[in-house]
Formats: sequence, C-alpha cells, structure tokens
Amino acid sequence: MSIYMPLEGLVDKEAERARLTKEIQKWETEVARFSKKLTNPAYCEKAPAEVVEKERMRLHAAELTLSKLTQERAVLS
Repeated sequence: MSIYMPLEGLVDKEAERARLTKEIQKWETEVARFSKKLTNPAYCEKAPAEVVEKERMRLHAAELTLSKLTQERAVLS
C-alpha cells in the first residue's frame, strides 16, 4: 500500500528526479544481471533448483522495484 501526500514546495523536484534516476540505473543493472544469469542454460542446468528459484524471485523483486521507481519519477515530470 502506498500513501501519497502533497509535498509541493517541500521537495526539490530536480534533486528528487536525479536521485530517482540514479536508483533506476542501479536497479536496471540488477535486473540485467539477474536476467543474464537466468537466461544462461548452463547456470540453470548446474545450479540447484532452490538457487535458481531464489534468483527468479530476486529478479521479480528487482523488476517491481524498478517499475515503482520509474512511476515515481514519471509523477515528478
């Protein structure tokens, strides 16, 4: 659940947009790293099923975080 409060005049939009952009870049890197690992057939064949599933869960969580941050930045635009 998310709660939104009007913070106009209290938050520096440019600084917040820059912070969100930096966070988005970080999470894009994480998503790419997890995706690369999970699309490698050798990794998926050799790694224990629990490890592969844990990586899939991490990828999903990273994608959700990335989506949320992207939406937050869009609201500031």
